[in-house]
Amino acid sequence: MVAWIPSRSLSASLRVRFLASLAWAVAPALVLSATHGVLAGTLAHIVLPVVAAFCVGSPQPLLVAGASGVEPAPLAPRGINAGCAGLALVILSCCAPWTLPVAALALAWRSRRSLLVALPALTLLLPTYASILVHPAAWPALASTSGGIHAYTRAPSWMALIGLPAAPSSTLEAVALGVVGGGAVLLAAVALLRSRSRAAMLTFCCALIASALAWGASHVGVGMTGASVASAWASPALSLAFGLLVILSTRMRSVQPAEPDSQRAAWDASRPFVLRASGALVAIALLGSGSAVSVSAVAGRSNADEIPTFTMSQRETVSALSSPIVSAVASQAQRSTRAGRILVLDGDPTTDTVNATLWRGNGPSLTASTPAIHALTLAQARNGAATGTLNDPATASLAQAAYTLVVYPDDATVQTLAAHDIDTILVPLGASGSVALTSGLDRAAGLEKVGDTNSGTVWRLRPDGLTPARVRVESASGVTTPVGSSQLRVDGDVQAFGTLILAERADSGWHAWVDGVALTPVAAADGWSQAFDMPTAGHLTVTYSAWWVIPWRIAAAVCLVVAVASALSAWRKR
Repeated sequence: MVAWIPSRSLSASLRVRFLASLAWAVAPALVLSATHGVLAGTLAHIVLPVVAAFCVGSPQPLLVAGASGVEPAPLAPRGINAGCAGLALVILSCCAPWTLPVAALALAWRSRRSLLVALPALTLLLPTYASILVHPAAWPALASTSGGIHAYTRAPSWMALIGLPAAPSSTLEAVALGVVGGGAVLLAAVALLRSRSRAAMLTFCCALIASALAWGASHVGVGMTGASVASAWASPALSLAFGLLVILSTRMRSVQPAEPDSQRAAWDASRPFVLRASGALVAIALLGSGSAVSVSAVAGRSNADEIPTFTMSQRETVSALSSPIVSAVASQAQRSTRAGRILVLDGDPTTDTVNATLWRGNGPSLTASTPAIHALTLAQARNGAATGTLNDPATASLAQAAYTLVVYPDDATVQTLAAHDIDTILVPLGASGSVALTSGLDRAAGLEKVGDTNSGTVWRLRPDGLTPARVRVESASGVTTPVGSSQLRVDGDVQAFGTLILAERADSGWHAWVDGVALTPVAAADGWSQAFDMPTAGHLTVTYSAWWVIPWRIAAAVCLVVAVASALSAWRKR
């Protein structure tokens, strides 16, 4: 019910504010974002009313009945201050990057000074926008939401009109969400017909345009999920459209010619029975729809013990898992100082289709990558499919080695996979082509079969008895020494010298020192990993830091501190 305070900008009536807040709480965009596990869509819907209320301006004083009639109250009601709006815009724009330019236009319409509210969000998103400018192929990131992406069934165009970003999973859910979304459209249309004003027409047209753009954005590919292309999750645009419809429905009188305060009813005055009864029916319909969606979501969840974990993870909606998707052996390797990774194989090699995914953690994470990275990955995959080659040497090396491993396995292939710091290989339970994949892996030398687990069939890579590591030192005589590290940093004593190799893409942001002396980067033999010349043993430190990271963090921290201080100071004054 975050929309309760912003709803004061819509109406002074407690009944109308309650209905508007309730409708916002059971909006189709929010419900489907929650059931599909799209955290960005959920957070964007929650904070959108705060930003919108600030753009609209301070609410009008309450009308109270006094000795001389109905007149404005001497105290102005509490509105949304600039600090709170700035923090809300940070969350909104981080969830959906396209919302920042739209919010900036709305703030400029309010006043040019209000544009300062967008400064913290702009500072935080500078790397994203800069990446899009440098890599034009990443433009789909503007249509995407942050966090993880997933393939889903797109809603028909008429469902997008009533606010559904994806097709409902059941008839009950479709009816319940249709009541909420369709009711908002119907009430907004009635308000438009009653007022016939330019403001009402503009609001209704903006809602239709937002819905149309959302449906169009759902056809834009924004990333890869397995072997399929994931489309943009357009719930933030549908939340905006639903909010405009709610505003139009609740401000039926405000779009009519203004009346003197003395002829208007006080905020707590008794309303006609018909209005009260209509409000009660709307509240019952909203509560019933919300309850029906909850029942449908619970009923749609199958017994986790009856479905393999990997199959559950491929579903469109979120579900509870009966067992972790990563086996205990792989999890132990990930937590060790070797920072081992997992190669997940799916597909059917008999049809020349092998899907290889590299996991650094417990499966795909909501914070593992940004919209720009998702878009660039998709662009590289499409370019590779068109030309037959992959431009990224690391991806090309991994893809070729993974396919060769299950078709024509040899010692060199296992060595190549070990260079990617792959400690375990997982063929998930329920994966397609698991029989052919398992048969190919059983023939590969250098693999130790752990066995069947709750996650699937697991092998460990041990080429020539060596244990893969994220960081290693290779001497001139061919001796490999593993170096303990975390996922990003190395800090410890190393009793070896030669060539320091990181199982990471070569990048100018990597820096290494031995006893405080900087190491010189060199070209790696595999053509993709980061390597340094390490002439002596000693205390090794490896970090990643681009030149712009520290200034950007300082600027972002200053902007956020100012926004928080502004929000708290305004609250204390109240």
